[in-house]
Amino acid sequence: MGTDTGTGAVTARRAASAPDSAPEPSTAAAPAPGLYDQAGRQINCLRLSVTERCGFGCIYCTGGRSHGCRRDDLPLEEILTLARGAALAGCTRIRLTGGEPLERVDLPEIIRGLAELPGITSLGLTTNGCRLAAAARELADAGIRDVNVSLDSADPGVLRQITGRSCLDQILAGIEAALEAGCRVKINTVLLKGLNDDPGSIHDLADLIFRHPLDLRFIELMPADREDFSHERYFAPAEAVFRALPGLVPAEDESQNAPARNYVLKGARGRIGIISPVTRKFCRTCNRIRITADGMLRPCLLSRREFPLRGLTSEEVAKIIRDAVSCKPREHRLTAGCGGSSGQSMPGGRRPDRIRDNNDRHLSRGSAGSGGCNVTARQSVNRNGCGNGNESGNRIRNGTDNEPAGSPDDSSVRLAMGRIGG
Repeated sequence: MGTDTGTGAVTARRAASAPDSAPEPSTAAAPAPGLYDQAGRQINCLRLSVTERCGFGCIYCTGGRSHGCRRDDLPLEEILTLARGAALAGCTRIRLTGGEPLERVDLPEIIRGLAELPGITSLGLTTNGCRLAAAARELADAGIRDVNVSLDSADPGVLRQITGRSCLDQILAGIEAALEAGCRVKINTVLLKGLNDDPGSIHDLADLIFRHPLDLRFIELMPADREDFSHERYFAPAEAVFRALPGLVPAEDESQNAPARNYVLKGARGRIGIISPVTRKFCRTCNRIRITADGMLRPCLLSRREFPLRGLTSEEVAKIIRDAVSCKPREHRLTAGCGGSSGQSMPGGRRPDRIRDNNDRHLSRGSAGSGGCNVTARQSVNRNGCGNGNESGNRIRNGTDNEPAGSPDDSSVRLAMGRIGG
């Protein structure tokens, strides 16, 4: 399945000369030997969102509306500065997410820049697959080795009902193109009750692992505080997959850090993966952090706690990441059947306020035995909200995993749903 798993993405192309627009010289300090949180987990994987734009309108993500966010994308130089900081802090793997990363015309250039960063050994991409067929070879040549494709149904009509787009043929062509380019491919399917959780729908999707050497992962729907979407109506437990595919046998090469439990079917070329963030947490093996499309660090992909990173050098970004990881929650607070319970939903699916104090600074909180964290930096940061006007904030000072219980905000789910796996 694929050929090269990306064991050395570093190249020497930048050694000959550095362009004037480069954010920093190439003589940065060597990456740290390791990054660990308060639970002793090694954090080595960065989910880096390069845009919030997406031409799809998935019902669980945007309520059926395509997400054409007004916020400007981070420029290439700033993305590389943030990624270099993550590498200095100890991250070795980067997965590009969105939105839809292929909305950016400079995506191959971003990938080439990331591939040249010291310490980065693996580059992956998560995409809806609609534009992948034409781009797969160039992305692979730039340095991408792993591609996750979101595909919620093998039925064209059902897929349109879920995503708002008629694009099944394009997605399937993109999957084949990525495989032909030598990439390892995983398909992410969000289980939705009444739409794709029946045996017939699951069988149709499972047919892909008999035709291609890829992984098909079924992901439980995560709750979101939105007035226009009912988690209770659509939540389907991962048990639906086991009922539909009784011949599943646990795979022997289980990764301890992977969120998916992998299984094999007799005669298949690929594997079935089960990701159960609600009914079976995988937090104890989590090795991930996220940087959002507006340059905010989230130590937990499903948390609302954020740390501003824009305007800093890579060394400063690395320091904030190290300190912020000490605040990474030991586990998320998703529960089956929740949604809308915390009273934070907003009309039209708009994101609730991020966690900040009355001065628009991130909350400073501590809890007994948690240790908290101490994150400081030299300046405030200005950023344009998407539909929320202009916001400004100072670097956070303290934080713990004492975040209020309940559902994550809509932006957390949009960032994480279908993009949890590596």
